[in-house]
Amino acid sequence: MGKEKKRKVYHTNGEKAHLSEKRWILSPTALVTKFLTVWHATCHENARHCSADAAQFLFIEGGTFAVLSSIALLSIFLILPINLYAGTASPNDDQFIETTINHIAKGTPLLWIHFLFVVVVTLVRFGLSAIFNSVCVLRLGFLGF
Repeated sequence: MGKEKKRKVYHTNGEKAHLSEKRWILSPTALVTKFLTVWHATCHENARHCSADAAQFLFIEGGTFAVLSSIALLSIFLILPINLYAGTASPNDDQFIETTINHIAKGTPLLWIHFLFVVVVTLVRFGLSAIFNSVCVLRLGFLGF
């Protein structure tokens, strides 16, 4: 048999690495760099470097990340301050009680904000689930299952 070609391994700065320097676990900065590269790449670029399935997966995961991040930011900057500052918890209560809906007085309009937020989160969850299921059905139908 012919000689097998050895793969050359390079560091992120372009220098050639020795076999003993191979790192299978990436550093946090390398992970962030790879994440930003994939995040800024278009679907066509991802499909060219990977496959169509990988490009579609990355597209759906990127959208899911954006939606869930926006929900998390809304809950931190809208719902949590409402719970902390609009409630009627006494100073003797547990500090965790201040972050929940339990100490907001019944009948206040602030409870509607919580209700609407729960409706939005539920609709987003079912929307993401429907997108995922439709992609799975398309892919499995394409494969003949």
